[in-house]
Amino acid sequence: MGFDVLRLPVGPFARLLGEVRDLEAAGARAVWLADEDGALEPWAVLGALADRTERIALGTAATNVARRDLHTLARQVGTVARLAPGRLHVALGVGDGGRAERIREALAVVHDVPSYVAANARPGLRLAAELGVGSLTQGGTRGLDGVRARNAYLDSLGMRGERLYYAAWADERPFASPDA
Repeated sequence: MGFDVLRLPVGPFARLLGEVRDLEAAGARAVWLADEDGALEPWAVLGALADRTERIALGTAATNVARRDLHTLARQVGTVARLAPGRLHVALGVGDGGRAERIREALAVVHDVPSYVAANARPGLRLAAELGVGSLTQGGTRGLDGVRARNAYLDSLGMRGERLYYAAWADERPFASPDA
């Protein structure tokens, strides 16, 4: 079974690059970079990682499209997709209080890469199902029960097999039990 890793892109870059190369050697499927204030800019980091890795998929978890110019985002996605052919995944979100419709606008300019709607609330989850893209969710304060409830809702929308979630964000220690 493969595994993905979510990473906040904090420096120094050489240490982050070493970690990603180690993950690639260990068989990780993907490294997802968070888009958080105070961290390195994820699209610049993804470009550098794409040039220095060979097999590992790279992605954002998630790019906040409420704070980004969509023309610039389209250029960033296109550039990294060329540097890492077939390895780029893009999760798009709007953060707390953003409007989910902005994700639809962003997906209209992001082409030819696997795309995900980063959402925990039902409007965003419905949007992912409507657009036929994957969904990235997190457990948050509701723990594994919250993840299970969102997955059941995604299943009811026909999303089975096209979703991602991070159990480590489910407020429970990963691998502590078969359920975790």
